[in-house]
Amino acid sequence: MTNASQQFIKEEGIVQNLSFQDGKIHLLKYIKSEVQTKTFQDGPKEVSKKGVAYLFTENGEPKKYFTSATSFISPMSEVQEDEEVIIQMIKRNINGQIRSPFVIEKSK
Repeated sequence: MTNASQQFIKEEGIVQNLSFQDGKIHLLKYIKSEVQTKTFQDGPKEVSKKGVAYLFTENGEPKKYFTSATSFISPMSEVQEDEEVIIQMIKRNINGQIRSPFVIEKSK
């Protein structure tokens, strides 16, 4: 049974944000990307950040992801539209600092 939130998202054509924070392996189909500047609220001030907005599908559902992380953008520059990719974020503690590199590879 579909709950009201799921029904609303489907009826309004809302594209959900994709998160890699769960550390899971995501099998995605790369649809398209474009350079964008997003404005975020950082406490009392607005901050603009230039990055790349990606559109993927995961299990047939459209998902979007915006990032300015070169550790994501650089390997994605090798991926063509309509190709499937496997993406995972791996969190590591290096000398007391949390690092979150991406593992991105083309699906075979």
